[in-house]
Amino acid sequence: MSSDRHRLVLVAATNQWGQGRQIFPVFLDCFFTGNSLRGMLKKWITVLTITSVGLLAQRADVATYLTDGAPSDQDDTKSASSSNPRFSADGKRLVFITQADNFSGAHSKVHYYQIAELDLASGQATYIAEGDYYQSEPGYSPDGNRIVFRTESKNFGPLKNKLDKTGKRTSQIAEWDRATGKVTYLTDGDFWSDFPEYSPDGNRVVFQTRSGGFSGKFSARKNEWGDPEQQIAEWDRKTGKVTYLTDGDGESSRPQYSPDGKKIVFATGALNLTGEPPARRYQIAELDLASGKFRYLTNGDSSSKNPVYSPDGKRIAFETSANFDGGNYAGKDQIAELDLASGKISYITNGDDQSVSPAYSPDSRLVAFVTRAGNFEGTHTERKDDYGNVAQIAEWSRATGKVRYLTDGDKPSLWPRYSRKGSIAFQTQADNFAGTHQPRIEYDLVKNEIPVFQLAIIKR
Repeated sequence: MSSDRHRLVLVAATNQWGQGRQIFPVFLDCFFTGNSLRGMLKKWITVLTITSVGLLAQRADVATYLTDGAPSDQDDTKSASSSNPRFSADGKRLVFITQADNFSGAHSKVHYYQIAELDLASGQATYIAEGDYYQSEPGYSPDGNRIVFRTESKNFGPLKNKLDKTGKRTSQIAEWDRATGKVTYLTDGDFWSDFPEYSPDGNRVVFQTRSGGFSGKFSARKNEWGDPEQQIAEWDRKTGKVTYLTDGDGESSRPQYSPDGKKIVFATGALNLTGEPPARRYQIAELDLASGKFRYLTNGDSSSKNPVYSPDGKRIAFETSANFDGGNYAGKDQIAELDLASGKISYITNGDDQSVSPAYSPDSRLVAFVTRAGNFEGTHTERKDDYGNVAQIAEWSRATGKVRYLTDGDKPSLWPRYSRKGSIAFQTQADNFAGTHQPRIEYDLVKNEIPVFQLAIIKR
């Protein structure tokens, strides 16, 4: 797969969500009657309590821009987008990828995506890992001292497999160290690897890969494009080795560790992981790392993907077009939740259009996601793009069982992620949020105009 194809695959994934072809207060009238001071106080406290609950339930979440990225004069593509935001565990920093050229630190003014870090207290964004090609999917180690990411750059150190068998760039998993400022390759695969995630102790990294040559069994089955079937692999800090965790007869993707680090959940099209496979491909599966045994968590009549554990470890949210209980009336991608104790699957959404990319709040009581549906609660102006309603950020509450819109952008918003205190960062092409922002246009590989993505936040 070529580097341009890498980019186009990523573009296709966001194509139907982002524009372009690239990628309240409650007011109560209070009337007091009765002669006793105690009675008046009791009624006053009751009113205050009701008012407080109303305010919490109907608070106005304001989206504010975090970045105002701009291109350099030398960049004829005018590339300046920022995306893939992730909070550090302490909530003080935000790592992301960017094509903008106006942040702090050493930067060669190229239009490739680079890794940058935003200090939320000062508002200053700084480049931290300057590659000679594309970077993506950064994430913090639990202690915040390292950042793992995918890279096609070859300037971070020696690599045996700089190119694949077709002569195109491979993609590797790399790690930036805050103490040294250096980047180290964690993989040296012969094809490409993606979507790295740290274990809870920071000593392992799980990811998806098509590369051969790692430890363990890898049958190199071919997919419909003639590429190796994508598998799940794990890097170990103590040994420095990469080991395959799956050898499936179908594609596996988006792995994530359980909060205790003992299991890994992922989406898979493989049917050979257990002796009792599901009826259809593309289900959610889980690996027990101690026993090495797999189990399928879903057996839907359509695909399920992008699973994520709740922070309390009791549930898994995922997106699905399956109709588990006859409740997916629209037949669109919905957000569903699996209770791990009971095995019961319930729908978080029942939207009239697609909902994807679930993310849990730190207390597991809220789920934020991206949606094109138009039938949830809250402010929602009907706006259309080439794929339906403009994508917004919405949130489901476990307490109420309801979904409400968090954004009402004039252009798409994507990739919501919670901070430790419940703030939500996301990427957006919208031009109607609060804060400093200059609407900009950039150009894709075939010179189509695209609104620039900036980072925004809903503070809590």
